[in-house]
Formats: sequence, C-alpha cells, structure tokens
Amino acid sequence: MNEIDKKDDVVFVGSKPTMVYLHSLNIAFGKVSEVKLIARGKNISRAVDAEEVAKRISNTKVKSVILGSEPAKNKEGRDINVSTIEITLTK
Repeated sequence: MNEIDKKDDVVFVGSKPTMVYLHSLNIAFGKVSEVKLIARGKNISRAVDAEEVAKRISNTKVKSVILGSEPAKNKEGRDINVSTIEITLTK
C-alpha cells in the first residue's frame, strides 16, 4: 500500500476548479466519515468555497478548522511563511 492509499481522509486543494474538490470529497466520504480539506496560500479561498458548497448540497458539517503557517522559499529563494488551513468535515 502506498502513501496515497493511506490518505483516503485527506483532500489537498490546489488550483483546479472547486467542483473537482467537491467530487474528491464525495469519493472520500464513500470510504470514511471524516475528511480533511488542506490548502496553502492563495488556494485557501478555494478550500473554503468547497467546504461551503459541500455544506449546502449534502449533509456535511464542519468539525474543526486549523489555521497555521509553514516555512517555504519564494521564487527568488528567500525564506517566507505560507498560510495554511485544514478544514475537517464530517458526514
């Protein structure tokens, strides 16, 4: 079993359309009853959008929201902090 198979309860949010992440949430909820949406930087708003739509169209509730930051390097190679969000949803 590889790392991806062990992470049925996590959806990483990137730059794809919000509906892609809603589809991923539906697949994950078919396997587990609690799913985490995780996003960094400018993708945080897309994670919040996915969470809001999921609440409206299904019986999904927000269990917790964890905000944070992590170190990264920008394009120029300088050290920066990138904001993160982890939204835990339950069915």
